[in-house]
Amino acid sequence: MNTIQKNSSLLPQGAGQNNQKGGGSQANSNWQPSPPMSQQQVDHYAQELAPFRMPGWDEAATQMYNLRVYHNSRLQTVGTDSQGNIEAYVFSGTVAAGKYPPGLTHDGDYHFDIAPDAQYPSDLINSKNIQSENGKLVCEIVHAGPTTQGDAQQSGQGYVNQVLPLPKLGQHVYLVAPYVLDKDHGWMEAHPVLYVGTTPPPANPPASLLQSIQGTSGFNTQKAVVHSKG
Repeated sequence: MNTIQKNSSLLPQGAGQNNQKGGGSQANSNWQPSPPMSQQQVDHYAQELAPFRMPGWDEAATQMYNLRVYHNSRLQTVGTDSQGNIEAYVFSGTVAAGKYPPGLTHDGDYHFDIAPDAQYPSDLINSKNIQSENGKLVCEIVHAGPTTQGDAQQSGQGYVNQVLPLPKLGQHVYLVAPYVLDKDHGWMEAHPVLYVGTTPPPANPPASLLQSIQGTSGFNTQKAVVHSKG
């Protein structure tokens, strides 16, 4: 299973640790995590996404995942490079409404869904995406706004979101992100998103993104409507 090992020397205290407060769905007494992908499934997705690789973004993807995704053990990643970094991919599609319209959630992440363009394999959307997200791919820009969920605050310390502008409903966008299974919900995601824009991404991330991931500045205080996402 290609789940990245967390480097405890890089993590903020409490980040990346599984906790019953995180993920949202655990509040339901009947909640059960989805089973992880088999190695065969992981290899299948990695092969399908190979034409969409963005290797220059792998290091940034790994640092963002390790440092800025809270409770990252709830995610299972697809693809690692020869250095053990998470593989980053370019996705493109139209921003569409899934369970909710695009917006910030209580953990500070900006959730939006896309209907992937025709060149992407149809099975990137699994049955949970169909059942719960109107058949769209879930995308998350981490710590894009204020965090009111206590267990998500540590991983946002010293970080200011550089993944801007936040996408709007109906826009056609390109984004760079790892491709992951959210085991809390069972659907597939592009998470964490490292780039979003109306034009294709550059081959490598800007220095400002890497600097912010490493914690060169404080919380992002951007104002936006926060909604609860299950």
